[in-house]
Amino acid sequence: MLPVILVSNSPRRLELIKHVVTDFQVLKPDFPEIHTADDNPYDFVRKNAIGKNLSVQTSELPSSYCLISSDTIVVWNHTILGKPANQEEAIRFLRNLSGTWHEVLTGVSVRILEKENRVHRYFVDLTAVQFQPLTNESIQAYTQTKDPLDKAGAYGIQEIPSDWVQEIQGDLDNVIGLPVKRLKEELMWLGRHFTLPILQP
Repeated sequence: MLPVILVSNSPRRLELIKHVVTDFQVLKPDFPEIHTADDNPYDFVRKNAIGKNLSVQTSELPSSYCLISSDTIVVWNHTILGKPANQEEAIRFLRNLSGTWHEVLTGVSVRILEKENRVHRYFVDLTAVQFQPLTNESIQAYTQTKDPLDKAGAYGIQEIPSDWVQEIQGDLDNVIGLPVKRLKEELMWLGRHFTLPILQP
């Protein structure tokens, strides 16, 4: 059985991957997430997911492994909204999202090494989210909790008031930080060639 290693600092991804595999370890990535205004969102999350995966030092890994890493961003009006630098930026992000549609993109990188076999696959999953018009009071109250500062787009969908969300098109888990259904499909495909601790239906 190949050991599965989640490369992540996110407690949310740690909980989500429990719906995919029966056993895993966690390592923290050492990769700076930097973006510029002209970055293509799909390329950006794919680059970050792969970068996190490749940032793990060989000395930290067993002789065979399956490494899984991911990166999530919010895209509004063709603009990437990463993690806000401070409360003021979080407020600006949420005012932009108020009453509009935005997209949540998660890039996922899966890298396997087993003897002479090496596989590296990656994909991007998209979920569309529409927010209700938000009041200044509700935005202020939420941003004062400090919860938005480590979340792309300045919000965690599992933490915001339930009446903020009008509609979701796609995988809710993807908005939280890991597209569980798509990742499981990927690992099931890889499971035809490698022995992985995949959680069965």
